Amino acid sequence: MRRWILCLLAVLFSLSMFRPAFAQNDISIQTLEVEVWPEYDQPSVLVIYRITLSPQTKLPAEMVFRIPRSAGGPAALAEQTENGLFNIEKYSQVGEENDWLLFQFITTSPQLQLEYYEPLVKNGSERSYTFRWPGDYAVESMTVVVQQPRTATNMRLQPPTGTSGPGSDGLTYFNVPVGSVSTGSTFNLQIAYTKPDDTLTQPQAFEAVTPALPVNRTPPRSVLNTVIPWVLAGLGVVLIGVGIFWYLRTERTPSRKTPRRPRRSETSSSDRSSQPASPIFCHQCGKRAQPGDVFCRTCGTKLRR
Repeated sequence: MRRWILCLLAVLFSLSMFRPAFAQNDISIQTLEVEVWPEYDQPSVLVIYRITLSPQTKLPAEMVFRIPRSAGGPAALAEQTENGLFNIEKYSQVGEENDWLLFQFITTSPQLQLEYYEPLVKNGSERSYTFRWPGDYAVESMTVVVQQPRTATNMRLQPPTGTSGPGSDGLTYFNVPVGSVSTGSTFNLQIAYTKPDDTLTQPQAFEAVTPALPVNRTPPRSVLNTVIPWVLAGLGVVLIGVGIFWYLRTERTPSRKTPRRPRRSETSSSDRSSQPASPIFCHQCGKRAQPGDVFCRTCGTKLRR
């Protein structure tokens, strides 16, 4: 019994030490291109992150991004594969921090795309918006590209833009080279322009946008990986305590020997002599003789014993 308990405890201890093989190295971003499109297909601001992780990042990688609280959550989250851009189906909100919501997910590709919508400040014909990079990861090269709405004029950026010019779609784009950004360093870009109407750049694309998955859906594998080992470790501790209690109890309790059943003794010669003898009959005439007779009382033949 004790051997079985010790084997079970050893197995549970090994399970409690199990950790899935996800990359735990420091993650950095090689290139980050942020596109800011005010009043594109919604009367708000569409922010797009196009991310390429550094070659040193081991995959799969667990990432946490902060998104403005006013955005409510990602509008889209996808990773680039050899077959195209595919949604990352599992992500979850793992916390809140001042004006930010923290979202966690796992990527198997070094190229990602994250999108969200944030409100635009309107004051008559004047529009304004401030893009904020929270500095969650170190970035080797960061660029912000701002799309001017189709009917907007007098576009102003702070800090000032590097270059501006028309794109292939006929819209004007402002390029802001940010360069290298270390972990924890933030970057803010203030955008303002004049627009006399509420016409969207792509009105036919407007529709209600919802996250790829609800925020409270199944948590990512890494959260389970954090919880399951603790549960197994707690179960292992409980079973170890039970095993120690059982061992001490069996050591302190005197063993009870099973009483041996008395062996059946053989009948002594004296006992056999006290038992009645079998009757004797005369072999000649068949008459029964009396105890102690030597000769048959009927025919006189000597009895055989």
